[in-house]
Amino acid sequence: MRELAIDTNSATAVIQGFGNVGSYAALELQQFGLKVIAISDHTGALYDKNGLDIPALMRHAGLHGSIAGFSNELHFDPDQVLTLPCDVLVPAAMERVIDARVAENLKCRVLAEGANGPTTPDADLVLENVRTKSF
Repeated sequence: MRELAIDTNSATAVIQGFGNVGSYAALELQQFGLKVIAISDHTGALYDKNGLDIPALMRHAGLHGSIAGFSNELHFDPDQVLTLPCDVLVPAAMERVIDARVAENLKCRVLAEGANGPTTPDADLVLENVRTKSF
């Protein structure tokens, strides 16, 4: 983020997956000043342009095993989480969730892989082409 001159106090993050990796990534990013605007897990997704309350979400997920039931007002389409505009996107759930089609539609400045192999080989080619054009 420093290399890209991203101001952490005005940056946003999206986390796909809210298990051990995703929940702690969200907490750390929030502690660094980023607004975590969306998260998802196997039960659904939540979105708030003003930032989600990550400690409260962690407590809820700890008690209930997921984000389900945290808020009906913040419900969001999980299929759109990966392509939300944000500064930092953390795919932290499953492998191969970012294929070439998704990679072409990413709207993040930093892709911080938290899952094992979240991109497909075709997505890697798309991302390499984007990276070389950006610099």
